Amino acid sequence: MPYGYSNTSGQDMLRDWLENVLPSPVRWNGAEGRTLCPFHDDHDPSLSVNVEKGVWYCHAGCGSGPLRSLADMMGVESPPLVEFLDEDDGRKERRKGKLKTRRHEVEYVYQDENGNPVLLVGRDGHGRGKKFAQYHWEAGQWRTGKGTAPLVPYRLPVVRLAIAEGKPVFVVEGEKDAGRLTENGLTATTAPMGAGKWPASQEFNRWFKDADIIILPDNDEPGQKHARQVAHSLAPYAKRIRVVELPGLPEKGDVSDWLDAGHTVQELLTLVEQAPEWKPEPGNVVVLGGGRFDLDVRRRYWDGDTFVPLLLAQDVMSRERFVYEGGILYRYKDGVYKPDGEQVAKRWCLDLLGPEHRINRVRETLAIVQTATALEYGREFDPDDGLINLKNGLLRWNTLELLPHTPDRLSRIQLPVEFDVNAECPEIRRFLRDVLPDEEAVWTVLEFAGYCLVPNAKHEKALMLVGPGGGGKSKLIGLITALLGQENTVAIPLQELADNRWKRADLQGKLLNAFADISHKAIENSGVFKAIVSGDSIDAERKHKDPFYFRPFAKLLFSANELPGTRDVSQAYFDRWLVIPMTRRFRGTDKEDKNILQRITRPEELSGLLNLALEALFRLEVIGYPFTVGPASQAALEQYRLDVDSVASFLEERISINPAGVVPKSVLYNAYVMWCEQAGYRPLYSNRFAQRLKALRPTIKEDRAGHNRDRVWYGLNLLPSADAAVDFGDD
Repeated sequence: MPYGYSNTSGQDMLRDWLENVLPSPVRWNGAEGRTLCPFHDDHDPSLSVNVEKGVWYCHAGCGSGPLRSLADMMGVESPPLVEFLDEDDGRKERRKGKLKTRRHEVEYVYQDENGNPVLLVGRDGHGRGKKFAQYHWEAGQWRTGKGTAPLVPYRLPVVRLAIAEGKPVFVVEGEKDAGRLTENGLTATTAPMGAGKWPASQEFNRWFKDADIIILPDNDEPGQKHARQVAHSLAPYAKRIRVVELPGLPEKGDVSDWLDAGHTVQELLTLVEQAPEWKPEPGNVVVLGGGRFDLDVRRRYWDGDTFVPLLLAQDVMSRERFVYEGGILYRYKDGVYKPDGEQVAKRWCLDLLGPEHRINRVRETLAIVQTATALEYGREFDPDDGLINLKNGLLRWNTLELLPHTPDRLSRIQLPVEFDVNAECPEIRRFLRDVLPDEEAVWTVLEFAGYCLVPNAKHEKALMLVGPGGGGKSKLIGLITALLGQENTVAIPLQELADNRWKRADLQGKLLNAFADISHKAIENSGVFKAIVSGDSIDAERKHKDPFYFRPFAKLLFSANELPGTRDVSQAYFDRWLVIPMTRRFRGTDKEDKNILQRITRPEELSGLLNLALEALFRLEVIGYPFTVGPASQAALEQYRLDVDSVASFLEERISINPAGVVPKSVLYNAYVMWCEQAGYRPLYSNRFAQRLKALRPTIKEDRAGHNRDRVWYGLNLLPSADAAVDFGDD
């Protein structure tokens, strides 16, 4: 609030103080002085000071306020304390404001969100001779002065409607320009008091939340500074900001001058479309509280000569929503938390510190951001709460209710698909029928796709597509990956999951691990595979960071020309597999469609596939159906068991069940070893062979027989091989 000083001695004290702290001489005219502004490259004195009112004002837009704020911005001692005029000298009535008694040439009314009058700006004259007056609405009357009501943007009700409808909002320097754009069918606004006076308060700028902002600066230095001030102030709230420079604009010209020169609204809209999104430029201009700009960042983030990283961290956190978890700083954007928080925070530090940027200052600031935003105990990312994060909202999948995005739902996963309950996918249906062996296999694939939508592993299934090349396996993997999103999938070979802790770390927060054409190399350690498929805790490590444990929910999807070998032939291993044979060949035939993947991954097709996957998920989760396994899949899984289980294959080929049969243990094992050598298997040791034999043929018995009491197997016969006779020995 400006004050009047009670005597000339107080004014003289302020004159002496100003002449001492200001770097340039002051030219006085009574109580008012004029000098070069210390906050910008000033050649024509633009800083006004008034020792009677105790205020300052930069006409170029650097700021204004009481002399105390001038001292704060310059980093000098405060002005001397002098006696204020008595409160009862008639100034109380002056602060209340007199009734408005005249009509101005042009009058602009500011309204609150409900359309009630708040502020009136009156303008008289034109050009350099124009004058402005302000009035506030009080008890049904206009009174002089701004009053005490919070400032609001010009034409606020219309602005709110435009934001709700997704229309752009143009920000200009004055009400005249806003009116000119409105006459041309655009939504435009401004703030009272002109260039350099845009409020920096949350109370004012919150009205622009999620707005698409177009700033049209006047063609002069104050206009450029005003544009930067507006952009910085709106950055934490607006969805997008663009600053459009109007070509051919005369010196000190505005958008009204540009339109008067013959340019059209269509030209303006074309410039808007071509304009890049505004980003803070590295430098030393930042927004300060109270609606003014400070050109010295040291006043913002320093205490005297000491950098205070907490102040910078608070500023950075006011501009972005961060969460720190598992050594990664996530940033909320467009409905999902993305793992680029560290880069974004560092970029803000660079932009806000400008030439004061130092690596150690950024490091200290980043540490505070991480500590302040660390995930609270008991909360977790990507909860299994029945919601699926989609481009157009959060879908409660069991009721198909679509909810708006919210940063309170901690989600790192968002599918690049929009929910449309009426969407169909005829191309995908045709593709699945063409490449899969039967209708049951189609349901298996849809159920697996639905299973991938939820962050749990309760069904404990992995999917293997097997068959010769050119049969559509990689296209099917590409289709499921497109549904889930590349950023929500990884591609790690099956064999590397067990051997590489760094690779396993990539599964965290992912819906799917899909790898095409895996090697037939044997899986030496299936323990990690089974743990991942079951969602059990596994260890992992990121380079240069500490090891950690987590429970993966990423589903495993592979394709192969031939299935990989394994030394684990347990029932638990095979129970985790869904195997679909894909034996048809399209590559190199007249049925080959080189554009099939592009056709089946169009947005409308993926929305239709989402509906099919949701239906299949409902079958699994709500109705309680098991995964569909058709005859082709059942036969393929059984063949896999025979192909990788040397004992099972040996029994299938060389053993018959006979309750009266007797075979010496050594003879049977030697026959097994010879069979493995001929078939290309690596034989099990004798004790493991015996364990597997009893597991596969539980009716046989082990005992001793004959006068030598040799160990024998009862209940089976050893059949001769196709190319050799076997001596059964002497019973």
